[in-house]
Amino acid sequence: MQNTVTINKARLLMQQGRFKMAEQELRQTLALYRSNAATRAMLSTCLLRQKLISEALHQAKEAIRIEPTNPDHYHVLSLIYLEQERYGKAEQTIRTSLSHYAAHPDYLYVLASIFFQQSEWCKALKVCDMSLTADAEHIDSLNLRARILNRIGQYGVSEDTFKLALRSDPENPVTHANKGWASLERKEYIEAHKHFQTALSFNPELEFARTGLIESLKTKYRLYRYFMNVNYWSNTGVESLKILLVAGLVLCVSHFQYLSPLYLLFTLFMWFPDVIFNAYLQKDKSIRQILSNRERMTSRTFAAISGVSMLSLATYYLTDYNIFQSLGIVGLGMLFPLVSTLRTWSDYYSRRIAFTVISGILGLLAILSNFISGYQSQLFEVIFFHAILGYTWYENFSAKQEKEEDV
Repeated sequence: MQNTVTINKARLLMQQGRFKMAEQELRQTLALYRSNAATRAMLSTCLLRQKLISEALHQAKEAIRIEPTNPDHYHVLSLIYLEQERYGKAEQTIRTSLSHYAAHPDYLYVLASIFFQQSEWCKALKVCDMSLTADAEHIDSLNLRARILNRIGQYGVSEDTFKLALRSDPENPVTHANKGWASLERKEYIEAHKHFQTALSFNPELEFARTGLIESLKTKYRLYRYFMNVNYWSNTGVESLKILLVAGLVLCVSHFQYLSPLYLLFTLFMWFPDVIFNAYLQKDKSIRQILSNRERMTSRTFAAISGVSMLSLATYYLTDYNIFQSLGIVGLGMLFPLVSTLRTWSDYYSRRIAFTVISGILGLLAILSNFISGYQSQLFEVIFFHAILGYTWYENFSAKQEKEEDV
């Protein structure tokens, strides 16, 4: 009886978005009933919502080990794989759930989300329609269907779908957040800001709305709008764009040393416009409080390293000492692996961390070579940027294959 009361309390806390408190309740229950698979699955969901991915993955797999025939546990596991962007594993896992219950709208919604994240609009729309056939008022599927229609340019039908979702639940924060993101994609920035604020008024803990609100705040700067729109375009159609920009760095450092700092700055803007503007927005205390601890740490690290690097380059142009040029170029170059690592710090990305350390060692050699007679620092800088180029290739291509591996 006590176990049922605790579970119901935890479920209510989860519905309210108070995942840390729900986690505490569930852990108390697990201390007494360690073989309760349903409790472990609920705990996994709580941990996932708090971005504690490794522990969430462990609890989901434990739930499946204890109760391997329950399709709900595979549903939870597929959500974790989706969060990790391991789309192959996510699809394989949710199809296990669908093999038990082919018309379950929650399971179909996850499958549609997997296709949506991979820009497979037709497949995602088809699965969404299947989910809504099973449950015409399934809020998540209605929201996703509206987002898909928005992406393929059917704005009127998208808006009608959002209205249907809001008619069913006018105070649903997820619907308002999705409408905000759709408005951002249509460049309706003021409308987007209103919807994100509305979503957070209903659920202040909704991460999806918080990140959207930050994006809407940054869109008041024309420069950010430009880079955001380019990123939307590159993410959906030209994934090699960023790699080509970094490949140009090797040419600049090899043959056009005086152009390389400006080219580096432009490339960094293309890769990390969100981090750059997060750093700039921290001058406003009210906005600074909206940023998460990780976002603040990442943007401050970026600002500190880029500031020191640009000061070094300015000193080089004034004094013509090569050491300052090496410090500046290596410092800016290190931002590529370092910022990506800070933004996605977890056990799963241990290879990314290792590559950042290797890049740092190569960069240090490029700097120290200025003090060794007979060595040309430019040669080590070229080697360093070849390593950075390899890293960006890994980010955009190799990572897709690695996401299909079990951890």
